[in-house]
Amino acid sequence: MSVESRYSFLHILGMGSFGVVWAARRNNDRKIFAIKLITVKSNEQTKLHYFLNEARVLRGVKHPNLVFIEEYTHDVPKERLYIVMEYCGHRDLAFFIKEFRANSCLVRPAKVWAIFAQVVNAVHWCHLQPRMIVHRDIKPENVFITANNTFKLGDFGLYRSLAQRSVAYSFVGTPLYMAPEMLRNQPYSSKVDIWALGLLLYELCCLKPLFQANNQEELLKQMMLQPPPNIPLIYPQSMQRLLHSMLNLEVSWIGKHNTIHNILNFASLYRDRLFRR
Repeated sequence: MSVESRYSFLHILGMGSFGVVWAARRNNDRKIFAIKLITVKSNEQTKLHYFLNEARVLRGVKHPNLVFIEEYTHDVPKERLYIVMEYCGHRDLAFFIKEFRANSCLVRPAKVWAIFAQVVNAVHWCHLQPRMIVHRDIKPENVFITANNTFKLGDFGLYRSLAQRSVAYSFVGTPLYMAPEMLRNQPYSSKVDIWALGLLLYELCCLKPLFQANNQEELLKQMMLQPPPNIPLIYPQSMQRLLHSMLNLEVSWIGKHNTIHNILNFASLYRDRLFRR
């Protein structure tokens, strides 16, 4: 049976260059899902590859901070790919940040730690051996918020497995959240996700992206010349130090100390300390 016969499509949740995300109800149990519907022409194999990547890596994976993928189907005659995912509602981290910015209100330090630790927990799962999955497109729009305020990382369409090698070369992702080595088309490792997490942490604290640039050259120049960023004084020095370490341009330093495991331990420790107060 086709996806369209097993699900009732309710309303559009979002649209992009890739296609449309629908809220849909499964007919046999009336459970609500999000269905990503992507039109893939026969000559768009690269596009198909990216979205099949997401479906294959996450299908059936039950992790508290990863969007669960129920199933996926490539309907070749209709030139459509359907990815049936856990329904997380309408909100993502970009919307969350926008709400706080509109109210001129900073996110409480304990809440920042709580959100950040959940996203890091998801990336930690990705970076573990033997998977060694690099997400390559971590940004607020790809962190989804469930009805019970759990934060989940999704949109793995651009992920790359480094299971057989330690570096990759391809140029993909959202430029504002790319690490410098990716912008330069240089070899890169899983540390590019750590850079993106640093930018995410900054945006959670300051309610705006760290970099604002009109083109790639200008963006790279800002990365190279801008001093280490500071966050508002309501946030603890421990958060400031962690941010600086993740956005440190010394790759050798990052390689020695800044593993995703260490970042997860650090974020979880300070989150728990604040919640015990």
